Amino acid sequence: EQVAAWTAGYESARTRVDELTAAMAALVPIPCPKCGTEVSPGRDDLAARLGAASNEYRRLEGARPKEPLGLATEAAQIVRLEDRRRELGHAPATLAAFTLELRRLEALAARADAVADAEASLAEAESAIAAADVEIATISAGGAAARAAVVEAQASLAELEPVLEKRSRVAADVAKATGELAQARVRLRSAQGAEASAKAALEQLDRLALERDQVAAGIASVDADAALLRRLVAAFGVTGIPARIIESVLPELEAHANELLADLRPGMTVAIRAQRAKKDGSGVVEALDLVVRDAAGERPLALFSGGERMSVSLALAVGLSRLVARRAGSRIESLAVDEPDGLDGDARKAFGQALRVLAHKGELARVVLVSHHADLADYADEVYEVTKDAQGSHVGLVS
Repeated sequence: EQVAAWTAGYESARTRVDELTAAMAALVPIPCPKCGTEVSPGRDDLAARLGAASNEYRRLEGARPKEPLGLATEAAQIVRLEDRRRELGHAPATLAAFTLELRRLEALAARADAVADAEASLAEAESAIAAADVEIATISAGGAAARAAVVEAQASLAELEPVLEKRSRVAADVAKATGELAQARVRLRSAQGAEASAKAALEQLDRLALERDQVAAGIASVDADAALLRRLVAAFGVTGIPARIIESVLPELEAHANELLADLRPGMTVAIRAQRAKKDGSGVVEALDLVVRDAAGERPLALFSGGERMSVSLALAVGLSRLVARRAGSRIESLAVDEPDGLDGDARKAFGQALRVLAHKGELARVVLVSHHADLADYADEVYEVTKDAQGSHVGLVS
C-alpha cells in the first residue's frame, strides 16, 4: 500500500510539472498600449509554482519507499538462520539450502527497507500532491484570468488603435507645426532685421530730404545768381556794353592812331572793325579786327615789315593813351618803350626816327627808350648807360 501511494504521488507530481510547463508555454505576450513592451500576465506566479512542483517531483524521485515494516521478522529469521548455519557446520547441501534461504531473506529485508522509506515519504507526497492540486487549481484559475485579461487587453488594444493612429497624426502635425514655428521665427528675425534696416533707410532718407531741400534752396539761389550773371555776361559780352563802348570809341581811337601814323609812316592808315562777315555770307558776327592800308592796298598787319608793324603798334598805343587821358581829364607827358624786339637794322632805324618825331612834336614832354641795341642811341638826345658791379647797378650819362 505504501509503495502504491508513493507511486501515485510520484505520478501526480510529474503530471503537475507537465501541466505547469504547458501552461507556461501557452502564455501569450500582450504589447503594452503605452510603451509597446510585451508582457505576460501571471507568468511570474506560474514560474514560482512550476519551480516548487519540480522540487517536489525530484524529492519524490529520490525517496522511493521500502517494503512494509512487517518484513522485519524476515530479517530476524535470517539472523536465526545464520546462527543455525553455524551450528550445522559446513554440510554442503544444508549450507546451500540455507544460503538460498538467506539470500531470499536478504532480498526481502532490502525490499522491506525500501518499503519503510516509501511509507515515511508517502505522507509527505500526499501532502505535496494536495498542495499541488491546490496550486493547479489556482494556476488554472490564473490561466483563465490571464486569458480573460488577454482578451480584454486585445479588446482594449483594438479600442486604442484609433487613438494611437490619431496620436500618430497629432504627433506628425505637432512636428510639422514645430518646423513651421521655427521657420516663422527665422522669418520674424529676418523681418526684424529688415525693419531695422528700413528704419535706418528712412532716417537716411529724412536726412537726404533735408539736404535736398537745402540743396534746392542753394540751387534756387545759384539759379538767381546765374540768371543775374547771364544778364551781366550778356551785358558785358561781345555784343553788350563793352561792344557798345568799343564801337563808340573806335572812331576816336582810329583818328588818334592815323594822326600819329601820318607822321611816322606817311601813306599808311589803320582801321578797327567791330564786325566781320560770316564765311557763309549769312550775316555778320561781333569781332575786333585791325586792318592796315598803304599804297599797295589793304592787308593784314602780319604782312607788313617789322618797322611798319612797330610804327602801327606805336601809333595805336599813343592813340589809346590819348583817348584814356582825354576821358580822365589829363594829358600824357611821358612815353616809355622797353626793349622793342623783332626789329632788324632798317626797322630799328625807322623806329628811332618815329620816336624822334614824337619827342619833338611837342605833345610829349619826355620819351624814354630802353634797349640793348647801340644803334638806337643815334636817335636820342641823351644816352644813359646802366652798368653793374659788386655794389649793384649804376646809371651814368654817356652823351
